[in-house]
Amino acid sequence: LSRDGEVVAASCPKVGRLLYFSARDGSFMGSQQRPDACGLAALDANGFLISDGNGGLSDSADVAGRPVPLASSPGVSWDNHMVAVDPLRFGA
Repeated sequence: LSRDGEVVAASCPKVGRLLYFSARDGSFMGSQQRPDACGLAALDANGFLISDGNGGLSDSADVAGRPVPLASSPGVSWDNHMVAVDPLRFGA
């Protein structure tokens, strides 16, 4: 669920898809392709951090567009567990 509570995201790693739905009425908002995308965590109002089994981290940015690559760690395989941590809450 996005931070603003408006978007529900679901990952489908076996087919390399991310799906986005309106939390208000369940309508389909869009999808993105990302190979082996698994973990999702709310980033900002309606964006998500995406992890994948190939060591990549991406930002969903625009749910109708492509995920924006943020980092890649060859040899790392992320799973479907992802939690966004608010740095202000933890004194960073």
